[in-house]
Amino acid sequence: MRRVRHMELLLAVVLILGIAAPAIAQTVIKLPVVAEITGGGAAVGAMWRDAVFMAVEEINRKGGILGAKLETSVQDTQTDPPTSVAVMRRVLNDKPFAIFGTVYSSSTVANMDIARQAGIPQFTGSESIIITQKGNDNIFLTSFTQDTGMAKFVRWLVEELKAEKVALVWVNNAFGKGGHDMIVQFMKERGKTLVADISTEVQQADFTPELTKVRGSGATHVIVYSHEEEDARFMIQLRKLGLSSSPSARPRSARRRRSRRAGPR
Repeated sequence: MRRVRHMELLLAVVLILGIAAPAIAQTVIKLPVVAEITGGGAAVGAMWRDAVFMAVEEINRKGGILGAKLETSVQDTQTDPPTSVAVMRRVLNDKPFAIFGTVYSSSTVANMDIARQAGIPQFTGSESIIITQKGNDNIFLTSFTQDTGMAKFVRWLVEELKAEKVALVWVNNAFGKGGHDMIVQFMKERGKTLVADISTEVQQADFTPELTKVRGSGATHVIVYSHEEEDARFMIQLRKLGLSSSPSARPRSARRRRSRRAGPR
């Protein structure tokens, strides 16, 4: 319930602080969810949707916010950035109080200027450093950005795991590129370089070429910086290829990152 409690608090703070004070006088406050309900991001989008819905239900059971009930709906981006832009435009036509989503960074980078131009606050689960670099003061993040998260992750990787030969496999989109750049930067600051730096594609199914490169690099650890479905496929194929997969404890902030010891069994 930690995510639900967090989302409930976020909703309450948004409304009580009066980002758009006139809306508080309404009997219904619209808070649409724009998320990845189908496509490659469905697992993440469903969790985001459910957390918002559960928080809204709990707040409404307690009487709403200043007597106003919250109303939410869900719009599917199909995990496609251009579709997310069209969906965002459609949602804004209904003049919501605020928008929750998107989660995938590539979609958020594509659609956030539309919400900004409309003056509607946007809350996102995205992490890409690209989002904050754009200087958009209309968007609010619910998790660490990559400059914060990767600093913690690399410190843990180097100081606690004592990783010396590290390979990085990353997804080639806004989320993956941002994470890649921060990992490389913080590794360099600690005098470390990657033994393999390998990009992959969104929704990639076969990772045999990438795993072959990892094995050939002599890496003792591999960072897989991708999305949930691709992570799962990668790990299954890693085992099939005969590489070891020994999960190590990782810090709470290491969301959607996987660090594994990699080497012949």
